[in-house]
Amino acid sequence: MASLPKKTIEWIERNQIEKTKDEVFLIDQLNKLADDLIRDSVPKFKDIDIPYINTENIHILKDIDFKTIIKSECNALVNIENRGILIKGSFARKSPLVFSSDILHEILHLKGFTSIEVNKEGESFPRRSGVSSLSSIKKEKEGDFHAHFLGLNEAIVSSVQKTLLSKIIDMSMFEKEKERMKGFSAVKNKVELAKKNGLDVRDIYWVTESGREGGVLPYPKHRELLDYMMGEIMVQYPEKYKNKNEVFKEFLKAHFSGELINLGKIIEGTFGKGSFRVLGEMTDENESAERTLERLKRMKETEVGHA
Repeated sequence: MASLPKKTIEWIERNQIEKTKDEVFLIDQLNKLADDLIRDSVPKFKDIDIPYINTENIHILKDIDFKTIIKSECNALVNIENRGILIKGSFARKSPLVFSSDILHEILHLKGFTSIEVNKEGESFPRRSGVSSLSSIKKEKEGDFHAHFLGLNEAIVSSVQKTLLSKIIDMSMFEKEKERMKGFSAVKNKVELAKKNGLDVRDIYWVTESGREGGVLPYPKHRELLDYMMGEIMVQYPEKYKNKNEVFKEFLKAHFSGELINLGKIIEGTFGKGSFRVLGEMTDENESAERTLERLKRMKETEVGHA
């Protein structure tokens, strides 16, 4: 997530790399996939127009320009205030599948609940994005910036990304790549790439013919934690949830509507008092997700012991 000055945004618009016809087509399809999921998950959005993330709001930049502006090791990110997405050129052009997967991730962030603070000087800064909440402009200027539920936000978005990726791969334009991924060479390359980089091979959805690079789903530890929570919630409330998909809809409602109270009650009803606060402290780092998972498991054991 980035907050960019108006002059920087204008420079980006002048110097961005022109998108191909396939990329324009894919952006439209990704919007539709996200909107279908939102309408299916959040009843109040069934008959409401969901904001469309325009092609003009998605900017592909030369690697050197991306690094100069963002000063980060990431490959893509969102600018909440301007409803924009920035993506590194070499990453975007690695493969149309990689482009689709990563742009989908950022689109899901932008379509999440959003609240923006504007101060007297006209400066703006996001205060809510999906389930995450951020400190005020004043706090940031004082060097006291803090955020909550960043990790849960990424867990939800990357889990949706994984779910919808199968629908992207099923598109006719990816038919040849889909068949290639099933071949012996690609499967072997995925396994070797996973071993070399400490990845779960199931998170590698695409690999080059050389096997040196691949398309990898982000936030594996956060998705693992979310999956654990959904399983425990399903056990805690068997009359209400028949499967994990039904539980997942509670997280999706919170992400797209911004309503956290019900989700908080469900989590505290499953893991005990204070567990929602613990979840809110989780950052977007994998180590934080691992620590939070262990804390929730201990809280669950305590809760069961007191039952």
